[in-house]
Amino acid sequence: MSEKTGISLSTIRRFENGLTFNLTLAHFIALLQAIGFADNLKDTIPEMLPDPNLLFKMQSKQRKRASHGKRSIG
Repeated sequence: MSEKTGISLSTIRRFENGLTFNLTLAHFIALLQAIGFADNLKDTIPEMLPDPNLLFKMQSKQRKRASHGKRSIG
């Protein structure tokens, strides 16, 4: 598994024995891929909502109806 993931054998052994607490996310994902569990990751991550600031900018850029000022009747 070490050759497949690029992670040192000692790091893998420490992880397997619960002795490492600083495994990077990239290494964790590489280990999951090596054992065939990476496909299940997308089911555990919630769908991200759009950034509220981006939504505000999109709404403020929407075209508004043109106003013609006050017209005098008569």
